[in-house]
Parts: sequence; C-alpha cells; structure tokens
Amino acid sequence: MKGSKPIILLDMDDVLAQCMQRLIELVNERFSLSIKKEEVRDFYLEKEVQRIRPELTWQEICAPLREPDFFRNLDIMDGAQEGVERLSKLGEVVIVTSTPVALTGANAFTDKFLWLEANFPSRFTEKDIIFTKRKELVTGDVLIDDAPHNVAVYPGKAIIFSAPWNRHLFGRPRAENWEELPDLCSKVLDLRR
Repeated sequence: MKGSKPIILLDMDDVLAQCMQRLIELVNERFSLSIKKEEVRDFYLEKEVQRIRPELTWQEICAPLREPDFFRNLDIMDGAQEGVERLSKLGEVVIVTSTPVALTGANAFTDKFLWLEANFPSRFTEKDIIFTKRKELVTGDVLIDDAPHNVAVYPGKAIIFSAPWNRHLFGRPRAENWEELPDLCSKVLDLRR
C-alpha cells in the first residue's frame, strides 16, 4: 500500500536477546565443557557439542531451553533498545520468533513475551509478535535474522545479523551489530530521506 510504513520483521533470539550465549554457559557448566560463542560454527549447538561429546543427545544438550524462565532471563544484546527505537522510525517493527515446542517447551511463549515486556516496555504488544517456525511465510518488507536457514529461504529482502554460525552465508546484506543495523535497514528498504 503506497504511503504506508514498511514492515520490519525482527528476530528475537540472538538479535535482541543473547540466547546462544546463555545456552553455551549452561551446557558448559552441566557437561564440563569450555565452548566459546565465537567458536560456534553451527546454528544448532547440539551439533557442536556432539563433535566433542557424541554420547550426548540433543534432548540433553537443549534441556535448558525447556526450563522455566530460560527465555525470560536472557541478557539483552548491546544497543538493541536504541536500535529498535531507530528501526521504529523507519517502519513498523514486528517480532518474528521461532519457538518449536519440542525444542523449547510451551513455557517459551510466555517467557519470550515477558522478556519483551521487561526490556521494551510499551514498545511491543501481542499484535507485534508472531511465533512461527516458518518465517518464510510471514510477509514483510525486510527480515532481520541470525539463523542461516531463515535468511537463506526468505523470499524477500533480508539482513543477516552477524553471528559466528552465519559467517558462511553470503548474498544478503550483513549487520555486524545494532549500531549499524538501522542505517543498513534504511538502505535495504531504499528509504529516501
């Protein structure tokens, strides 16, 4: 619709909230490992862990994701609050987050909503959050995500939010951090000032 604001689809885990870092900390603690976030080359941490400890199942490795309050207590990414404010001046920001129940448990829906409410008071309501495993089916003007599989299959414009597990992904614009993301998003959306 001409004249309407662009829709900016924004991933939550590892774009707004430091999910992988917390999961790594808990996995290291529980299994006496020393994995570092910057060394993780696969989006699915269980694959990284199973290279070191092949006897561990994905259920054991990902168990923290199913624990109450895991998502509710994540640290916020540096610059995310200011960055979201800048993005909101470019368009309508909608959270699009994956929460597969088999992996995260049903409590993740509530925990993610409460996390957004605590870290972005008055910014996001129920109408601004979409829970889906199929982000490629959500229509927007641009998707911002760290997951290689989401960015690779998104049919429209997409921005890679840099992480060690997506360094192999090319062909889409890349934001290294929240400081540069809003300006890159403006360019990708081709907004004239």
